[in-house]
Amino acid sequence: MILLSCLRLMCPLKTGIFMEKLTSKKLCTDDDCVCTNSLARAEEDYNASDCRFINIKKGQLIYVQSNLMNEKDSGEFWAASL
Repeated sequence: MILLSCLRLMCPLKTGIFMEKLTSKKLCTDDDCVCTNSLARAEEDYNASDCRFINIKKGQLIYVQSNLMNEKDSGEFWAASL
């Protein structure tokens, strides 16, 4: 236990950068938002601006699990997997 405490003091935890939520409302087909509600194909490459987004290559299939509702002039966002 003492060893773990010493290691903790030598290696402090890193703190992340706070990011605002994209939205507080989303549309899903099930309660857990895990079922695919639509399928999309990328028309062009997309390079993500930060870690909240994924890089997409032209022609990739995108399985959309939820659509985030627009709030205050925000863009259209999906929760999806490739």
